[in-house]
Amino acid sequence: MKKLYVIATLLLIALSVIEVSYLTHADALASESMNAQKLRKEIAKVEEKNQIIKSEILSLSSILIVSSKAAELGFAKPTEFISLKKLDSIALNHE
Repeated sequence: MKKLYVIATLLLIALSVIEVSYLTHADALASESMNAQKLRKEIAKVEEKNQIIKSEILSLSSILIVSSKAAELGFAKPTEFISLKKLDSIALNHE
């Protein structure tokens, strides 16, 4: 009879240890899941900001915006064509 109590006590202790380790593991998983969710939200915010910045860059790099900014800075269209390459008719035939 005494052996039965010892075995029952050992089983109860073993089950208690298993239950505590299970609960600890489940708590750790829940914490990691919450951290992962926070990271997903942060990634989504950064991606949204990136999209906004990309659209701003595209709008600012349009030819109309760039040409108007260049005109504001004093740039003008050239009156004549200047080339560093010799455009002789003989040279054109050999290229």
